[in-house]
Amino acid sequence: MKKTKWFLDFEKEEKWLNEMSKKGYHFESVSPLGTYYFREGEPDKRIYRIDFRVFNKKDEYDEYIQLFKDSGWNLAYGKLSQGNQYFYSFDEKMDADIFSDDLSKAQRYLRLSNMWGQLIIPVSLPYVTLYMTGVFKISNFVYLTPGLWDKTGFDFWKSFIFETPFVLFRFILGFFPLFVMGGFLYVFLRSRKLYKDSVNSK
Repeated sequence: MKKTKWFLDFEKEEKWLNEMSKKGYHFESVSPLGTYYFREGEPDKRIYRIDFRVFNKKDEYDEYIQLFKDSGWNLAYGKLSQGNQYFYSFDEKMDADIFSDDLSKAQRYLRLSNMWGQLIIPVSLPYVTLYMTGVFKISNFVYLTPGLWDKTGFDFWKSFIFETPFVLFRFILGFFPLFVMGGFLYVFLRSRKLYKDSVNSK
């Protein structure tokens, strides 16, 4: 079974995965677009916890996974450079955690925020460069048909309707980097707020 959902709050995501497990749907993987895949089985008291870590070396990642395994936590899904690492345990204490203290738990949001903050720079630099060099101009995204606004009646609407798809295409293509940067900035700020809220609530 698969379901599509989006989370920035790790605790809400953990709670949802726990509830799915109680219904007999056990988490197996998640795609970058937020599609969760579950294996159907018997309901149980599986407890999921999520950490956020990115590794450059496989031996470091293997050591990280083994550390949790020695503490009774199995890797449900994760990858070397993915970020989200999903663990589960069958401990009946629903408050059981993979973190040794509240600060360590909150810092996963800080790591998430830092990653998205670093992504904003390489996405924005080409866009800023094109704007500064004059390649990107607002005038490129208007109606370019000569004398369009002087036309009337059927001739105006014919030309207007014909060019509109091209205007929309140029607009979407030209401003797409801004939409991407806006999304990255939202995740950066939201995860930073979750970190501060998590620290201040302790």
